[in-house]
Amino acid sequence: MKIKFMLFPIISLIGLSCNNKTNDKLDVPNALSESESYEISSKRSQINLVDALYADLAEKTPELDHLEKNIVAMLRSKEDSLEKFQSFNQKNETYYEDAIFLKKQIKDSLLRNKINALILKSSLKYKANTKIQHDLIKKIDQQIIAIHDLHAYLKIVKTLPLIEQYQRIHHKATVKPLEGYLKEVNKTLKLVDTITKKIKTP
Repeated sequence: MKIKFMLFPIISLIGLSCNNKTNDKLDVPNALSESESYEISSKRSQINLVDALYADLAEKTPELDHLEKNIVAMLRSKEDSLEKFQSFNQKNETYYEDAIFLKKQIKDSLLRNKINALILKSSLKYKANTKIQHDLIKKIDQQIIAIHDLHAYLKIVKTLPLIEQYQRIHHKATVKPLEGYLKEVNKTLKLVDTITKKIKTP
């Protein structure tokens, strides 16, 4: 199946990421620039920063860009690929449902049991004949899940060096504002303490 072979490019990209991430010269991504801000939300309704970083990286990396287009095209074509069998299967299932409904209207018990046996035999035969299609769909779904898992893993592996670089660059710069504000807090604390000590309690 074509989908199965898509796992190998993702695995290869992950392997390359793990081996080369310390040697790459990383530019500051747009998602981490000072002009961008991301609200932290417990409901996770805001933009996913991992996705934003990865999207920025994929635009600059032909191999990743090709992979993303490949995945999008694959997911879009799934419905078209399954449409013919789904339509075929739906008609058959509808037929057997309607046949069972019609069978219940037969008053003669012997005739009803006879037709019920015929419907059951035909239905089981149909299920046996379409097992290959159902098995293929199951394998397709399993492979797509595997692609989603590897894709998520790839995104994290590729963007961890970016966030770590961001940490190295901006870590020290975040200390001074806190130290400066602490001085202001201490001054205010000293002032309020001095004033309160002047108050004579009854």
